[in-house]
Amino acid sequence: MAAPPPEDRRARIDGMIAEQRLLHGTGLPFDEDAARRLQERIHDRARDLSAVANHRLAAAARPDFEPVGVLHQVKAPTLVIEGSHEPAKPGHGAIIAERIPGARLLIVPGMEHTLPPETHEELATAILAHTAG
Repeated sequence: MAAPPPEDRRARIDGMIAEQRLLHGTGLPFDEDAARRLQERIHDRARDLSAVANHRLAAAARPDFEPVGVLHQVKAPTLVIEGSHEPAKPGHGAIIAERIPGARLLIVPGMEHTLPPETHEELATAILAHTAG
């Protein structure tokens, strides 16, 4: 996943879908057609696809890194959202929510690392309630 993207558009998009499928997991259905449409839009609007690897490279360099030493400085009302089946860093949301004063943690059942359509209503409701004050 940290390798530069392939030269061919189709291969790049296929790789993006494979990554999305992996992060989506098996907790909820994966709509490959919708994923392809989304990844095609992302691909065609991106200025530098190789920059996508930067996030992965940073995570791979320090996989156990947690910014716990500075989270207490966050003063904004915070809603931390994590899927119940988070594959990348399970429990990461709880660590963040514990360290930010007054933060609220929302665990979304069945969700992994992506935001599938089945979660949109629950997420929108939670975010709207959070931002309403």
